[in-house]
Amino acid sequence: MSKKISCKICGKELKMITYLHLKMHNISINDYKQKFGLTSKELGYTCKWKNKHSIDFYKDKEKYIERIHKALKGRISSNKDKKMSEEQKQKISKSNKGKKRTKQQCKKISVSHLGIQAWNKGLNKNNDKRVKKYADKLINHTISKRTKNKIKKSVLRYYKNMTESERKKFLETQRRISANNIGRKRSKETIEKMSIAAIKRLSEHPQQMPFSNTKPERELKKILEKYNIKYIHQYPVLNIKHRLCADFYLPEYNLIIETDGIYWHNYPNGKEIDKIRNKEMIEVGYKVLRLWETEVKNEKNVLLKINERIRKGFDSLCQVG
Repeated sequence: MSKKISCKICGKELKMITYLHLKMHNISINDYKQKFGLTSKELGYTCKWKNKHSIDFYKDKEKYIERIHKALKGRISSNKDKKMSEEQKQKISKSNKGKKRTKQQCKKISVSHLGIQAWNKGLNKNNDKRVKKYADKLINHTISKRTKNKIKKSVLRYYKNMTESERKKFLETQRRISANNIGRKRSKETIEKMSIAAIKRLSEHPQQMPFSNTKPERELKKILEKYNIKYIHQYPVLNIKHRLCADFYLPEYNLIIETDGIYWHNYPNGKEIDKIRNKEMIEVGYKVLRLWETEVKNEKNVLLKINERIRKGFDSLCQVG
């Protein structure tokens, strides 16, 4: 027969004095020990005893986790509606940094999120502070080449490891998304915002251009560099109705130079949109010069035309013979 231990507060005889019993007296185990000068053995704890809720009691960790989930189901957490400090967030991010989830963990997370609506659905930066804060962080944010390569490699790996059924589903979703976007009309405001953002992005980061510089652009670039003429390549003109990214801008002379291809710009009459843009740029105060790709080949002809448009003593700089 095991010895029974009597409680020093109420005198009740027990096999072991647990924290649940002491909770009735509003006292913790450590305070009880200090108050009456007792050890853990005197309270009934032995090294052979194992807590039923410990991992050692269950050889299978999954059973232990399931038991905890069942016990905590329906309970409200004490941390609900409490905001974490920045220090706590940094500690959590540092501890999670470099950790990789297993395939089983990823599957469990995906299953748990099934049917749950996204927290930001129907929200934008105008009606929600959290979305606005995240959108402000992404302004002028560019992805490095290293991260782009990582994303490409991960997508390729994911696609290679797919089964035939998974690939079919993947292709079906892509087709469905493309079909939904067909015939979708954007408002004038969104189109204007997109055009302004695209022009700014291409002017600040010309390496992101979807196409390389044309041959007449490269030839004109060589001429300007040869005679040390300062220029800005892919200059954004945003203060006109029909905005554009001009090929070259000479800031000293307020001159915009456009190099037009014979095929794409309807030689010799030119496109109507080009004529409209010329008028708009002249009204704003720019000097405009358009050169056909055949004219750019002749170096002297280019320099003479620039001189005529500027109407300044430019011959000394260029030394046209």
